[in-house]
Amino acid sequence: MRSIFTSQGVDLACVTETWVREGATITLREMAPPGFSVLHQSRTVGRGGGVALLIREDCPFRALPSPSIPGIECVGLVWGSE
Repeated sequence: MRSIFTSQGVDLACVTETWVREGATITLREMAPPGFSVLHQSRTVGRGGGVALLIREDCPFRALPSPSIPGIECVGLVWGSE
């Protein structure tokens, strides 16, 4: 993942099926390339699921609150805003 982000000049990446639970030993921040912020929503019931946005740290954005919709994970942001 790190080499793709670096070689392709990625600003924003969307990841599905992260399978990362809240309180997991390894976090997406630890797996993300250096210089990227992570917004993540875990699946609260069952296995699998989870979504994440990886945003290059020099790109301004504002995270939106995640809605509470049973069975749906989502992450949102406003691009170009702090």
